[in-house]
Amino acid sequence: MIRHPTENKFTVTPEPARGQITLKKTLDNLVSLEWQDRTTQTTEHTWLLLLPGEVDFKKVKTGREGDRIYMLKWKNEEQIMMFWMQEKSPQNDAENCAKFNNYINNPESHPPPPSNPQSVQNGPSPESWMELLG
Repeated sequence: MIRHPTENKFTVTPEPARGQITLKKTLDNLVSLEWQDRTTQTTEHTWLLLLPGEVDFKKVKTGREGDRIYMLKWKNEEQIMMFWMQEKSPQNDAENCAKFNNYINNPESHPPPPSNPQSVQNGPSPESWMELLG
């Protein structure tokens, strides 16, 4: 991502790999975000501790019809991450975005992670995240 110095505009180039993001709740009710390659099922990036009230996930207005780009922005920092929605239908995008923010900002209102040590190590499956999204 390239930020244009004189404007509040960005140039974003997608990675060719198709990925998915997963939110994982830790035992102490914090939330981490992982990006996983959908083809290899390997976790490429882990961003820990998305603290309530410190990040915002929202749709980006690009000026082009049909763009489905979402931004994860830390409120007190310059750090920004961009994600393209990859589901075929945009029908649930707004609802999924709201659920994403709710999960980050209210982790205590969601079920705790499993107490099985193996399950804690691996965290919730992508299917669990998709169940959360409905």
